[in-house]
Formats: sequence, structure tokens, C-alpha cells
Amino acid sequence: MICSDLNSPEENAKELHKKYNLDKKIQYVAINATAIPFENKFDVIIFKSILGGISGGGNDHLMQQTIDQIYKSLKPGGLLFFAENLESSAMHRFIRKRFVSWGARWNYLKYKDIEPLFQQFSELNYQTIGFFGTFGRTEKQRRILSKLDKFLHKLIPKSKKYIAYGIAKKKD
Repeated sequence: MICSDLNSPEENAKELHKKYNLDKKIQYVAINATAIPFENKFDVIIFKSILGGISGGGNDHLMQQTIDQIYKSLKPGGLLFFAENLESSAMHRFIRKRFVSWGARWNYLKYKDIEPLFQQFSELNYQTIGFFGTFGRTEKQRRILSKLDKFLHKLIPKSKKYIAYGIAKKKD
């Protein structure tokens, strides 16, 4: 198993992995997701909230380049599990720009771009979740707001939710 980041994640991740007796099963590697040095190597790749940071600051093309590199590095039939921040509503965009230190630089994925981004995969299954939960400043507030999210889930348009998660499968 490889745990990667642009700079080696070993310093930050090893203690957590050691706590669960996994550290000896994991190799820590610095990998640029826009230029992955592997081809047909992995059965599974998992990422959370990387596309917006990689493609931020006007580098929109790096979002597709990253997905293309992930596709290349998966074995035929390999799976990509992902969770990514969505652009969401105008209210979300306003608050991120004003109150989140990276909010103005981050390139939030647009709901309408999900399917085109993953078009080379043979299968794509994804969902969107969350609207109010992100506004909680404490864990208690987020828990309460997430209950409101669950209650209103069907009423809020998919394009206005703030997280997309799913599975994409590379062609066999």
C-alpha cells in the first residue's frame, strides 16, 4: 500500500498508521498527482479533496490532468474512490471567499463537470451530500447541522450540495 502526497506524508501519517498497527504495511511516497510515475499499477486509488487545491489559482486544466493520471495508474478494472468539495451555492462561495483562508484560491468542482471529468472510466457512480453542515464551527454544531442536511436532503438540488463522493471503474 502506498500513502502519498506532493511531499512525503510520512511525518504526518505514520503515527496514525502506527496506532492501528498498519505502519509496516504502508510505503510513504511523494507523488505529484499531475504526473504519476506508475502505469497499470494499482487496483484501488482513494483520494479526498485534492482536485480543488491542485487546480486552484487558475490552473483548471490540472483537474482533468490529475484524473487522467489516476486513470493511467489504475490496472484494468481498477477502482477510484473519491470525495471532493463542490462549488455548491452562492452562499457557500461567498462564505468560503470571506472566511476560509484558501477559499478564494481553491477551484471547487462544479456539479455539471463531474461526468465529463470522469468520462474515460467505464462506470461512474456518485452522490452529493451536505448543505448546512459545512457552516458549523465546532463538531457539535456540524453534527446538529448534518441532521438538518439529512432531513432536507431530497429538497436541496444536487448541484447546491457541497460534497460529491463516488466510485469510478477503469475499463477492463
